[in-house]
Amino acid sequence: METPQVMTSLDTNVLPAINFHLWKPCNFKCKFCFATFDDTKEMYRQKRYLSQEEMLQIIDEIADYGISKITFAGGEPLLCKWLPNLIIHAKKRGLITMIVTNGWLLSQDWLFALKGKLDWVTLSIDSLTTEHQLAIGRSNKNTVLSQMDYQHRIDWIRDNGMKFKMNTVVCSVNHEENISSFVIENQPNRWKIFQALPIEGQNDFHIADMLITSEQFRNYIDRHQYVVTHDIELIAENNDLMTGSYLMIDPLGRLYDNINGSYHYSQAINEIGFNNALQQITVLKDKFHERGGVYDWS
Repeated sequence: METPQVMTSLDTNVLPAINFHLWKPCNFKCKFCFATFDDTKEMYRQKRYLSQEEMLQIIDEIADYGISKITFAGGEPLLCKWLPNLIIHAKKRGLITMIVTNGWLLSQDWLFALKGKLDWVTLSIDSLTTEHQLAIGRSNKNTVLSQMDYQHRIDWIRDNGMKFKMNTVVCSVNHEENISSFVIENQPNRWKIFQALPIEGQNDFHIADMLITSEQFRNYIDRHQYVVTHDIELIAENNDLMTGSYLMIDPLGRLYDNINGSYHYSQAINEIGFNNALQQITVLKDKFHERGGVYDWS
């Protein structure tokens, strides 16, 4: 069996994208969430988040290293009041910019202010039914976004010249749904479908009730395969593809991996530098490419 290739400091041309989970708090409580960062609660009590200046420094480290796309995630990134400044700075440094948001705080004015600075907006949409969204925890004080709410946000994204990506996590609650008509109607530039992933220290309390089998995940993908005939790029990531295939930063400014089913963190990037932090985590280049990590994001 061939040994998987591990990312080193010479591999930015192969692995050019990074996810910056810059914010721990979230206004939703999705039961399968694998970015709660509850495994380091004590550290967050001492320092709840990085300052704007520290985040800007990390963006500079990323740009200087040669990475070309940055995705701002959370928690919920729009809870970070200086997120627009981070996006603008990343764009000035030549990075392709993306956010992943639950959409609750997204507004026309917010998007308009970032026109020409924010390249992609990813909406996390797992279900279009109130019952299923509530069961998943994709709600704010028991209130969910309706199908019309999502469609308005997609229109705002497009009106401001940004590309629309859609993320869907498939779990025990929604695995029998068919949302093909909604996807076809709204024409995401990219639709990524994930299998609910257990991560120790992140979703321990609820994940057992959220898990599905490989067959159930495959059935969901097969049920929605028709969207491909409408020029929609569908990317399916099962638990195996999601493991060890992402370059990620946590809200304390550390690189981390999930190679062993839990998160393993480097020292802080701002303390030891990006390259040194990179040597302390493991990212499998082959898996990154296998899951479609490189695509036309220009």
